[in-house]
Amino acid sequence: MPDPDSVNASLTGPLYRTAGTLIPSLMLTRKAGGQLSTDSLAGADSAGETIGQLVGHITNIHMKYWTGDAANAFSGYCGALTDAAGMQHQLATDLAEVMDAHLEIRRRQLTDIWIIGETTIKVLDSLDHWCTNRKKSTQTVLTVVGAIAAVVVVAPETLPVGSAVDAEAIQSLGAILGTAPDKKDETLSISGATVQAVIQSMTDTLHKLYEYVDQQEQLLAQALGALRNAIDTYRQMLLVPPPSEFTALAEADIGTTRRVFYDR
Repeated sequence: MPDPDSVNASLTGPLYRTAGTLIPSLMLTRKAGGQLSTDSLAGADSAGETIGQLVGHITNIHMKYWTGDAANAFSGYCGALTDAAGMQHQLATDLAEVMDAHLEIRRRQLTDIWIIGETTIKVLDSLDHWCTNRKKSTQTVLTVVGAIAAVVVVAPETLPVGSAVDAEAIQSLGAILGTAPDKKDETLSISGATVQAVIQSMTDTLHKLYEYVDQQEQLLAQALGALRNAIDTYRQMLLVPPPSEFTALAEADIGTTRRVFYDR
């Protein structure tokens, strides 16, 4: 399979940066080893103003004295953008997390397979050639069981005004999966008194590993299904079309504009 680290930045980076561009005030971080990381996953793109702040500048300052049907339609359009930004931010973050989690599953799967192989070799080397009744055993740890929990982004305490309620329409990955299953590493034994028994034990462990991989991937499939349903339900709120009252004036002459759009 492809090296997960070689594709990580090209897959998840743009999505995290998109989320950070939509709501820059939110620091997209995650916990590593139980400690909260201070590095933003969105990078430098998270250092600007939120969509809500920009809309405030437009409607409260630049459009302060604008009146007319087109002005009213455009003001409503700007307000809808604030709501959509919160939902798009959550959607981009969720998609990035799903891809990140899938790469982490693959990364840990490769690591676990390698460890199982190394452990098996050690057990085989430790067998007593003259005694076939003395069972040898070595513990091996499967880390893939915690792959999803390891990449879930830390949810901020608050969202900007105007986006908190709407962002709840598309839940975070942790909420979709029941606050993201935080399973501990699974410890198994590779053991046996003969070569055949040790190889069988290794095979059983590999089967167990793939069971855990399948369980993790089913959780991601469940999350993607929930996101797809949310998109179908809230499509009109996610994608805000420009008002026809405004777009109809895109090529209007000055006389037409003056009849519907006033600056007093």
